[in-house]
Amino acid sequence: MTPNSAPDPVELTVNVAGHEIAIIDGTAGRTGPSIVFVHGILMSVRLWPLLLRETSLDRYRWISVGLPGHFPSVAPENFTAGSVTEDLFSESLIAAIDLCFEGETVHLVGWSTGGYAALMTAAKYPQKVKSVVSLSGFVRGQWGHLLGYFQFVSQSWWRGWTVPAGMKLVASSPPLYRAFQWLMTIKAIPKTELMREISEVSYADYRKNHFQVMRNLFSGLRNIDSSARLSEIKTPVLVLGGERDKIIVPAEAQHVRELLPNSKLIEQAGVGHLFYAEGREQTLLQIDEWISQYS
Repeated sequence: MTPNSAPDPVELTVNVAGHEIAIIDGTAGRTGPSIVFVHGILMSVRLWPLLLRETSLDRYRWISVGLPGHFPSVAPENFTAGSVTEDLFSESLIAAIDLCFEGETVHLVGWSTGGYAALMTAAKYPQKVKSVVSLSGFVRGQWGHLLGYFQFVSQSWWRGWTVPAGMKLVASSPPLYRAFQWLMTIKAIPKTELMREISEVSYADYRKNHFQVMRNLFSGLRNIDSSARLSEIKTPVLVLGGERDKIIVPAEAQHVRELLPNSKLIEQAGVGHLFYAEGREQTLLQIDEWISQYS
């Protein structure tokens, strides 16, 4: 149901307290609900437009918003781990919403750190948000598995340098980047044209990141616990979690659900953290059904 006549999305930026936040605007030529998609840590603002292409969700008016510091977003030179706050994420999203959907209420769909950003935006700006999908999202920032180890080391004064060095090494070749992705999956990434394109596009943006900024994001997020903010969210929230997620473990999805009275939890069997490689079709269908229900 893709609107074949819709023009190509356009790239925009908005300045938020010195951060240049990247936006891909897919509203032109589309109708229906307004949706804001947000990617996860170390990924790209270009991820969601690839995932939406030729799906039923692409008929809606959507934008994809980049996380702070993730190329082509740019962090200010004075960015530190202490700069990583709830407001950093909520203000970035609300600036993009005001630019592209002035005066409208929107649906927020965020994956991983994007899920955290969506929840914090719904907490601070309830009048702007119609519903939320938190896909492997969190409110307690201590992750598991490899990314959790990166967080731990990022906070070490004497070996924290190894995190940007390791990220730079991963950026040195596509095979190393693919191996890094494989470490976060529970099964082989499908060898489809879409997965190849996602890998190429994500790698191209990943290698242009400033890896000291990434270290600061990892370190700062590890200190976050925004559980108390969930009581401020009045809009309905779909909590989608991978039953075998090693990064944002299922207990975190349960924690979010328990603190949100107006929410629904779906644990996806056989799915880990990389939902788009392990359960793309069922995930996008659940998101579409949720948005249709609350539009």
